[in-house]
Amino acid sequence: MKRLLARPARGPQSRWTRQTLLRLLLVATAAVVLAFIGWGFADTAKIDYVVPVQVKSDTVDYGQLASVLLANDTFPSDSLLSQLESYVIPNRKLRGDDWGQMNSLLNSSCPVKYHRLRYPDVRRFKQKPYLLGGARQPDCINCKQEGVWPNVCQYISNGPVCPKKDQQHFWRYLVSQAEVGAPGYEAMLTMTPCDIWPYFRGRTVWIAGDSISQEFMRGLQCFMMEFWDMTVHDIRGELLDGPELEDMRERVLGGWCVFLPEGTRICHLRINFPGEIVRLLPDYHRLTMKRSDIVILNVGLWLNDAETYNNEMQEFVIYYREHRAELPFFLWRDSSVQHFNTPVGNFFVDPVSWDCLPLGTLVGGLGAIQVDNDNKIHRNGPEELELIVEGGWRNKAARPMMEQLGIPLIETWNQTLPVFRYHHHYHENPEHSDCSHWCHPSPYQMWIYDTVLALRQTLRQIEAHNTMPGKFNFLNTVASDASEYEID
Repeated sequence: MKRLLARPARGPQSRWTRQTLLRLLLVATAAVVLAFIGWGFADTAKIDYVVPVQVKSDTVDYGQLASVLLANDTFPSDSLLSQLESYVIPNRKLRGDDWGQMNSLLNSSCPVKYHRLRYPDVRRFKQKPYLLGGARQPDCINCKQEGVWPNVCQYISNGPVCPKKDQQHFWRYLVSQAEVGAPGYEAMLTMTPCDIWPYFRGRTVWIAGDSISQEFMRGLQCFMMEFWDMTVHDIRGELLDGPELEDMRERVLGGWCVFLPEGTRICHLRINFPGEIVRLLPDYHRLTMKRSDIVILNVGLWLNDAETYNNEMQEFVIYYREHRAELPFFLWRDSSVQHFNTPVGNFFVDPVSWDCLPLGTLVGGLGAIQVDNDNKIHRNGPEELELIVEGGWRNKAARPMMEQLGIPLIETWNQTLPVFRYHHHYHENPEHSDCSHWCHPSPYQMWIYDTVLALRQTLRQIEAHNTMPGKFNFLNTVASDASEYEID
């Protein structure tokens, strides 16, 4: 019995057997753990990524995320799609294959498919950016049509179009900014209309303001030229047609809309003074404007008196504060740079000459004001030029008002400040000098990228505003069909 109970001798064969069994046990355990991890990851890819979640760019491998979403045939929510765009488009931190997959993903919600241009091809002037009138790749429809708008939107003729040499110069300027790492320029040169579509889809975007906003509207609708039928709809003649709207028609100076897919519109509403918008807003729903719409507003360039400007802007501040819950979502585009030959570029007295010059030249000489590669303004001249650094007197007055109201800013001043040479062909008459407006393409196209950037940064504010209770709750819907806006 003692022999039977005695431990067996620990020879080499016994040790090998125990080690083998231990290895098998570890392998089996690892397999079970990996199976659970794999199941959990696959489940997350199919479920968690299709609801609005906060994605932090420093913790997510976006190339892998795009691959997982595509491999599982999973479409991300609008919120996640916007987060993906906000990281990927400006940073481009993806390998070639991953970038192609991400481009497919971002295109998946877009009714018109665009091939995203490669920056090296744009940089070598092999492919023309869509912002500058480049035809949709791989093929286009409206670009082949005849008529005014196809020519306007490809910056060929029929409008305030820059001469070809200036268009080429502007392209080179944008590339030069991208080459030194200035923020946003590479993304600007490679963006497609599908980058802006998620924010526009199903609502009307109102570009409200004076003739500068009018030209911004032209640039925006031309950027989206493959999304509409090259027909414009006059606000006063069509949207406000009928005797019951006569009083409203008298208050509207003008404007037009273009109809895009899925009940989407882009409209220009002409407003020259801040007080005019206050007189329109009480009846904004009669303009077919909705709570879910977005209004991009700027007014004030017609006012050269600071006191009058402040008083009229205060009218808007008071009205907006009291009625915010009833109104569409507002963004404020800052007042644009003027390049008149006056101390700080504004047109408030007759300029020394009618040449459009870099800001600060008259009192500080060339180089008195400079913009660095990080889009920051530096003053190298007299103290009176500090107003330029601060964004001009209108922006200095309006910015704190907008911040007080919680209205997001579309900031264009710094970026536009160096671009002074594209004013001279805005008017067909070369004797008509103008250092406020530009020909196309020019800063208006740059502002489209700035708008996309602002919309990305305020997406949650827009979503929160749309769920805010208000007087016109029945208007707080997103159009599901373009027929809702058809004109009889």
